[in-house]
Amino acid sequence: MTEKWVAVLADDEPMPRVLVKRYLAMCGFKVHEAKDGKEAASLVTEHKPQLLVTDFHMPELTGAELVKQLREGGNHQVHVLGISGMAGTRDDPASMLSFVETHNRQYTSAPTMHFLEKPFKLAEFTNKIHEMGFRA
Repeated sequence: MTEKWVAVLADDEPMPRVLVKRYLAMCGFKVHEAKDGKEAASLVTEHKPQLLVTDFHMPELTGAELVKQLREGGNHQVHVLGISGMAGTRDDPASMLSFVETHNRQYTSAPTMHFLEKPFKLAEFTNKIHEMGFRA
């Protein structure tokens, strides 16, 4: 498939990162990978992606901290898809959904932030990417 867009993918876990990278490529994205939020912030600055897919629970800079840093730094262009599988922890999906809702109220000039709970299937991921406006 031809690469139509650029994405930065941030996840400290290798297996989900490999899977999501494959999903993104199938949806038409050139993907730049980061193992933590700090690396992702640098990649966003360097590559100016249309999409950031970020895990919420990562070292150096969490997904929530990454998104907040980008928005407060003036980046209101990048679409954000938050992903997490931390059910039963302080970073559980309910907390992540609360962050997403707060983000969408606070940053009205930015694209709506979306969320998927891990694990997810290709169809769920693809539907979410299409819902965000990325159609091959």
